[in-house]
Amino acid sequence: MTNFSWILETVINAFTSLGLSRDLALRVFIALIILAVGYVVVKIITRITSRILLKLYPRQITIIVLRIIYYSLLFILIVLFLTSLGIDVSGLMLAGGFAGLVVGVALQPVLANVFAGLYIIAEKVVQPGNAVEVGNVSGEVISLSIMFTRIKTWDGIIVTVPNNLLLSSVLKNYSKTTARRIEITVSIAYGEDIEKAYKVIREVIDKYPYTLVEPSPDIFVSSAGDNGLLVTIRAWVPRQYYYQAVKDLPWLIVKAVSNAGIEIPFPQLSIWFKTPLNLGPTSK
Repeated sequence: MTNFSWILETVINAFTSLGLSRDLALRVFIALIILAVGYVVVKIITRITSRILLKLYPRQITIIVLRIIYYSLLFILIVLFLTSLGIDVSGLMLAGGFAGLVVGVALQPVLANVFAGLYIIAEKVVQPGNAVEVGNVSGEVISLSIMFTRIKTWDGIIVTVPNNLLLSSVLKNYSKTTARRIEITVSIAYGEDIEKAYKVIREVIDKYPYTLVEPSPDIFVSSAGDNGLLVTIRAWVPRQYYYQAVKDLPWLIVKAVSNAGIEIPFPQLSIWFKTPLNLGPTSK
């Protein structure tokens, strides 16, 4: 205690020798202690928070959150430092609040994309490599940042989608499920043996290596079309083989039905004339 009193007296005497009053010298000394101790506390809080966040979130999010916490704590520390010096910071706070409001309104679209990006990365809504559909954009996610998500469409075009739009639109992520359903419709001519057609189609589905047993395939007559009965085939395949199945199954089914002698009708139009027509040779 005696040593502290001696240090305090020595520092105050040093400040008073610079022309400061004793009261102001004491305030400066206390303010410097608050600044030094506060800075150490800020560093400790930032370090502890960093360890916690790195266990919960990706490094990219952790860095941004740490910067926000760090500069917020520094701002509080500076306010405490100025207050301990007897400086009225209410005007500064008011001006800072007004400036923050103006900047916030001006940067609203940017901030919306930033917070949307933080949410997308933290919750893993989409990840690089996912097959997605956002609005009228469909393709594979190739990169994800705080501001934008880049999607490579199936025809090779790179589309940059703002993260805010990604959350506000209907998002389809085809990579989140283990299996997908493929649906095919085949027309069978009227008068053909529909039971035979069913057996032929069922055999193709059962022999195809990527169709799943559970959920089981479903084959049924969905409607009576203009030219024939419409048979709908629904089968589930592993997600990674969906595109391959979309290419293979329609071709295999049509080929098998045709080889079995079952007619797949083409569009036909019957025209009836109200008055008989003379289609014989005309005289010149």
